[in-house]
Amino acid sequence: ERVCQRDAEIMIHLGDSEEESGQDNIGPLSRVEWVGEGEVGDNGKIFYEKAVLENRNGEFQEITSGDYLLIRKDKEDHRSVPFYPCRVIFLLTMDHEGQTLDLAHIHWFIRGENTVLGRTGDNKELFLVPQCENIPLSDVSKVIDIQHRPVIHVDSWRAEGGTDLVLFEDTEVGGRDGWWRLRYDIVHGRFDYPHVSEYQPEELGKCVTCKADQVEMQKEKVKVDETGSRIRISNVWYHVGQFIYLEDNSLQYKIKKKPQKVYLKENKDPK
Repeated sequence: ERVCQRDAEIMIHLGDSEEESGQDNIGPLSRVEWVGEGEVGDNGKIFYEKAVLENRNGEFQEITSGDYLLIRKDKEDHRSVPFYPCRVIFLLTMDHEGQTLDLAHIHWFIRGENTVLGRTGDNKELFLVPQCENIPLSDVSKVIDIQHRPVIHVDSWRAEGGTDLVLFEDTEVGGRDGWWRLRYDIVHGRFDYPHVSEYQPEELGKCVTCKADQVEMQKEKVKVDETGSRIRISNVWYHVGQFIYLEDNSLQYKIKKKPQKVYLKENKDPK
């Protein structure tokens, strides 16, 4: 249960508490069994498409690429903070400081209340954010049922006033735990329709978000052309002979201080 901080008497039920009696909850992790032969990658990483998690009670939960998960919050988080939804891109093991870590590489989703919509939107709608991360499988709370509801025929969808009749014959179609359609730009507070190539998992061990981040990092690096006639700064090329603006203190000038002239006061005769 989540407590509204404005009014302690208002309780908002989110359905993602470990105290609930949901059968899909994964308790403290006891063992991870990898399914199939992994694909060896760089830096001692081994990639998998499927894993079976066993908790201390002997219960099993299968996780595969494309599944939606709830990730446990940090111990430092307030009890009002709900668990974090995400989608699995691929699974992997990685050596770190002499230990083998069992991980899932995931795309993060956020709820409408964490966007500019606040609590005015559909409480079951999630939004994709362009952020990914490796998370330990021990942090997985449970597998959730989330449905992707893309707009394929945009013109027809607009003509019908943006209704679900264009998308589905049954307007009640949707995941038991929620659905998503839009991507959210956290920096600019903007929604858009992501292309399938911007979220669909590629080959095993590849992540489109990681690739996009690497491209942006390369663009931010200062690069001088081989001819020496231009330079790239913040993904903008500047050529020799161009006029540019510089921020204050961009260049440090060494200007010799001129010695101050000392003028002696003359005592004038009052007469």
